[in-house]
Amino acid sequence: MNLLKKKNGFTLIEILVAMGIFAIAMMIVSVIFLNLSNLQRNLNSVQQLQNDGRFMLEKIAKEVRMRELDYEMTEPDPLTGLTDKLIFKPDDTDAVLSIIKAGENLSFDLDGVSGNINSHNVAVDDIKFIITPATDPNLPGSDRFQPKVTVLLTISNRQGQVAEQYIKQLTIQTTISSKIY
Repeated sequence: MNLLKKKNGFTLIEILVAMGIFAIAMMIVSVIFLNLSNLQRNLNSVQQLQNDGRFMLEKIAKEVRMRELDYEMTEPDPLTGLTDKLIFKPDDTDAVLSIIKAGENLSFDLDGVSGNINSHNVAVDDIKFIITPATDPNLPGSDRFQPKVTVLLTISNRQGQVAEQYIKQLTIQTTISSKIY
């Protein structure tokens, strides 16, 4: 008679080793998942800034291209052309448009009707306009250079809209030529 019979199954040692390997694999997978999740949130934050920045610049560009700057009201620095607002001369409907920073928003005003260009998720930290030439090219004796506006825009995610570690800041610059001069 055979006292030692071959038994099918796993020993306690084999089960413990398998559970240890499984636990290590699960820890590695969970770390990878958490890193990918953080990366996605970070990328979403940056993408939101880029989309809003692009929209704001397109809105400003459209107005600069299609309207005539009011140099007297905009008050650019005579040497550098630097200003923090854009004010346009009345158009065919006698509507005056201004673009100005109001708190954490970029605001437009069309004959007393105001609105924000940026979304509620994005704060405008700073905006500067550099107008070239710095003086009105339509004045008698002025060189008739085509006006250009360089926009320097710094935006960030608004506090409370994203977690603190995902708040990003983005600085965008572009130059737009006016079609009207």
